[in-house]
Amino acid sequence: MKIGICDDSVNDIKMIKETCTECLKNECENIEIITFSSAEEFLESDKIIDILILDIEMDGMSGIELKNYLQRKEIKTMIIFVTDHDELVLSAFGMDVFGFAMKKMIN
Repeated sequence: MKIGICDDSVNDIKMIKETCTECLKNECENIEIITFSSAEEFLESDKIIDILILDIEMDGMSGIELKNYLQRKEIKTMIIFVTDHDELVLSAFGMDVFGFAMKKMIN
């Protein structure tokens, strides 16, 4: 299983990666966590990601725009949005969106 973390904050990527590693340490041996610092970097990658932990608001292409792009291209990646902006959650709903997490709850 490949888990992607896409966030424009280096500190948030580190915190999310540590949380994922801790939560999954006893679950499966074949988990790879790949990080991306922007939606554009994610799109340039040739990696097939099973689960994408995606910041809603980023510089450049937003997480919502990336989700919409993936849906239009029918790319089946399960998305979990993370955000500090709960007012944006309603606009982030969509097909393949598994859930939402507030960054302050992950810290």
